[in-house]
Amino acid sequence: MALIANMTLSSGSMVAGQSPAPQATLTVYNPNAAAVLVSGARVSISTASGQQVHAGNAPTVPLIAGYSTVPALGSLTFGPFPVAIGSAASGNAFQMVPPSTQPVNPQASQPLQTLFAIGAIVYGSDGSVNIAGTAPLLLSYYPPPPLNFQGGPMQFSQPNNLALGLMTGVL
Repeated sequence: MALIANMTLSSGSMVAGQSPAPQATLTVYNPNAAAVLVSGARVSISTASGQQVHAGNAPTVPLIAGYSTVPALGSLTFGPFPVAIGSAASGNAFQMVPPSTQPVNPQASQPLQTLFAIGAIVYGSDGSVNIAGTAPLLLSYYPPPPLNFQGGPMQFSQPNNLALGLMTGVL
């Protein structure tokens, strides 16, 4: 029978680039009559729609040699360990633009918030591959200033440029 795993987080939300990052804890339960060694565990991160993030280079769960055997009918907890996703560099002030114009930097545009599901893939010495229950994490890319203010969405709109020109003495 396969291992049963579940992921929990210390916080349900974070800001990109936040330090310290939320702490994750992986709990593995063994319903078998014999002990099973957790031979590896990899964090799985997906969007709310199920799209995998970090599929190829997902962070591994830190396992301590000699302390990763789950006893028969018992459980073992791994962690806490940080789960850092997102980058403050992804925050893009040019996210919203006036109609009929092009974004200045469209490839960096990110939604203000994204909901992720943080889970794990746990490998057992009995040959089982187990998918852990996920925990939700709401990632905010940056706290935006109000609309039409410097640094915020539509920062180069006409009223803002007029105010900027008056303050700098250009106009």
